[in-house]
Amino acid sequence: RTRSMSSSPPDGFSVRRVTLDDAPAIDELITAADVAVQGWSESSVPELLGWWRMMDLEHSSWVLHDGDSVAAYGAGFAHGDTFELDGFVHPDYEGRGLGAWLLAQAEERARELGKPKLYTLALAADTQAHRLFEQCGMRDLRRYYRMSIDLDVEPPEPEWPDGLRVGTFEPDDA
Repeated sequence: RTRSMSSSPPDGFSVRRVTLDDAPAIDELITAADVAVQGWSESSVPELLGWWRMMDLEHSSWVLHDGDSVAAYGAGFAHGDTFELDGFVHPDYEGRGLGAWLLAQAEERARELGKPKLYTLALAADTQAHRLFEQCGMRDLRRYYRMSIDLDVEPPEPEWPDGLRVGTFEPDDA
């Protein structure tokens, strides 16, 4: 069921490891995937680079491409008894087996590392990802919610109780 990196990716695609130079293109992919599912994205290159600092990109990452276009991306990191996959398929490339291929790579990598658990994530409205995960025997473990409110006007300035001051943290404050 799983295929190694040396096995062929889905027809018409090539695979290679992620490099730091890929950050802008992968950020565009993540943004496109987020926008297609929920209409907005908070992805950014600095945030992506921050996540990558925790990952072994040389051994635990995959970029699927068809020439110059990044079609899908996955990278994982090991912690405790878990391997966690961060993976995205560009909306223009959905339905071609790229997500399943990335998930199979993550399963194999988890086995190589001796990690008995594989975690991944998807936006709540991403029905295709949830369907794929279920077909692969995965189940929901937890859900995260974001609460927000759209304000019609700027909120009033806060009134602080006597004796309290608000300021930027300085190392001397520690």
